[in-house]
Amino acid sequence: METIPISWSVHLELDDLALSKFLVDLSDAGGRRLALTGRAMEQMLEHPELEDELRRQLAHCGLELFDAHAPHRPGQNIGGVSSRQSEAVALQRQVIELAGRLGIRTLTMHIAVPNIRDTDHRTAMLQAQRRVEAALDALLPVASRCGVVIALENRCHPAATCRQLIQYMESFASPSLGICYDTGHAHILSCAARSPHLKISPHILSAWAGTKIDDDADNCELVLPHLVTVNLHDNNGCEDQHLLPGRGTIDWQKLLRSFDNAPRLLSRQCKADPAEFSSDPAIGLRYFFSFGMA
Repeated sequence: METIPISWSVHLELDDLALSKFLVDLSDAGGRRLALTGRAMEQMLEHPELEDELRRQLAHCGLELFDAHAPHRPGQNIGGVSSRQSEAVALQRQVIELAGRLGIRTLTMHIAVPNIRDTDHRTAMLQAQRRVEAALDALLPVASRCGVVIALENRCHPAATCRQLIQYMESFASPSLGICYDTGHAHILSCAARSPHLKISPHILSAWAGTKIDDDADNCELVLPHLVTVNLHDNNGCEDQHLLPGRGTIDWQKLLRSFDNAPRLLSRQCKADPAEFSSDPAIGLRYFFSFGMA
């Protein structure tokens, strides 16, 4: 299978004077694709002139936008509390339309995770699922019209495991809906289930309070038919460190072989912390090239 080019995440503010140099350096290092953060998408909605300026800079550098993350601050994720749902859906509709104008192919969305301590686990999960389904009912026609694939991301919470996300894939069976497999999140969940001696971040464990962690809930094999993009980063199995692949404890050889069997896979995104490559994209890209990931 032909290697899919890495989509490089832009962590700079779009009005940061350092952005132009970053994009030139990325292009000179052999980069081809960009992935925008949720913050960047918000900035362009708030300041439309930044959209045209970004287009100009990309054309100058020969780079293309391919992926983006939707805004995901509290109250912005789909499936949240009913009082905020209409506001969140309206925002995400605007984000999808912006992504379509920019030629972005995959838009990764987070699902709002319910506080399962507020009610019994089953009731909380069912209520959250109904809210997510209502949001997707409203957003998928927009995504189809704009040529964008909404990619739901797995998180370290029972409401957003790969097993849970598959239910949405089966309910909607839409070419405009897929899954973003976050390698770091999946690794933490697997380690928490299979290695109880590890000191997993307390906020992750609290999400599963009173519920047994399913040691197969985030198995990559489950989502391969629905996988459209992946967030590539590593960690020690305990916390979300966003390390470069190979600097944590993920079995990358096994994982990369699995990705070869994902028929819908469109992109691979570098989600390592910029501190990992000293803010120089050339260092990070050389790393991905040497690792066979770009």
